[in-house]
Amino acid sequence: MRGVRPSVLILLTGLSACGDVPRPFDHTGDAYGQGWSRQLTRLATADAVTVEPPSDWPDAGAEAAALVQALHAQETPARIGTSGHGYRLTAVPQGDGLRWSLTEPGGAVISTFLQRRSVPAEAVAAALVPALDADRDRPLELRMKVGAAPAPVQAPAEVRPVRVTVAAPQSQQAEILRNAMESALKQTRVEVTREAGTPAVEVRGTLSLGALQQSGGAEALVPVAVVWTVVDAAGQDVGTARQENPVPKRLIETSFPMLAVAIAQAGAGGLGDVLDRIPGIARRAGVEGR
Repeated sequence: MRGVRPSVLILLTGLSACGDVPRPFDHTGDAYGQGWSRQLTRLATADAVTVEPPSDWPDAGAEAAALVQALHAQETPARIGTSGHGYRLTAVPQGDGLRWSLTEPGGAVISTFLQRRSVPAEAVAAALVPALDADRDRPLELRMKVGAAPAPVQAPAEVRPVRVTVAAPQSQQAEILRNAMESALKQTRVEVTREAGTPAVEVRGTLSLGALQQSGGAEALVPVAVVWTVVDAAGQDVGTARQENPVPKRLIETSFPMLAVAIAQAGAGGLGDVLDRIPGIARRAGVEGR
């Protein structure tokens, strides 16, 4: 595990003095200090479950709504829809009930459950959430969905530092996330530059915010997605790492620096795997490897 620089520790300690620090892009622990052991702590894909109302079924919308509420009670963000990223729950009639199928982001069915008419939605959620959590607990490198290099990367003529750029809905958000990622990369001993004229390997981040998700009395969530693309000094795409997560709206509006630190600290792990494909990345002496 990579070390944390004193400057970052000071930041986190200062925030902790005001209460527990939200860690929405950390895949372990309590995300928001409210006793939620799993909610919103996932890393690489949009972990909200999209529940599709079953076709050819009486009160299909009500069935889907009840299941969404049951998933919320199980600390799992969910919404009703017919399209979307992340996990999906679909159902087909079977006998006097519904056969629910839970599909992971890659399209594979990871669990099914037969809901008889007398079985409440809470039982469906209780049966499916363990499989959901087990799939979400895959190693960080897999959860980051790190893209494969399109071609073997040739060794550069000289050692290159890394330059971080970020595009975001607001320029202030872009600058905050850029600073956070630069700090996270420096913790791995990667040399970072902001000199525009310096030949460098570029880490290009794009932050996007989805439409507000509101369901019943649950806290409003905003889907946050960050795509990091690594481009070598010759302009060749080396690979990508993607992070997606629905987070409370209040974090974006009032605590974006905290959110940026969480994103950068988690994202640097996936980016490290991409940067390792490039010979000649400038690194500070003192620690072997990243």
